[in-house]
Amino acid sequence: MKKLLRILLLSDLRPTISYPVRVLFFYSLVACALPVILYFNLRDKMVPAQAFEVAEKLLFYEVWVGITVGFVAFIYAFLVGSDYLRVKEFAKRIARGEFNYELKLSSFADKEVVELYRELTKLRNSLVISQELLRRRPTK
Repeated sequence: MKKLLRILLLSDLRPTISYPVRVLFFYSLVACALPVILYFNLRDKMVPAQAFEVAEKLLFYEVWVGITVGFVAFIYAFLVGSDYLRVKEFAKRIARGEFNYELKLSSFADKEVVELYRELTKLRNSLVISQELLRRRPTK
């Protein structure tokens, strides 16, 4: 069951891809349901052809809103995903012992990414102190 959910929610893909695809998928579910619900509610109150025309216009506007939402979601995911990838590279460099690497996050980075960066910076500083203490340690 967990594997099926990971596949359905695109959890194994990069955030720059999975986030906008999820947003567009759930938006499209709602966008497709609204004209159908509207049509079935309006067909009793007006001529079915008019109800279909209103539902069709609503679908047209929803498609344009969906394109706009999708465009914004892709830009946001790309920018946030690039911060995520920078923090990941920062962690890899710390693991290799490259403590001089400095990282600049974008001003709109997610709170979780910023907190992860701060914790990695604390780890890096601790490792630098440990490295200095080992250098000063007298040899026998």
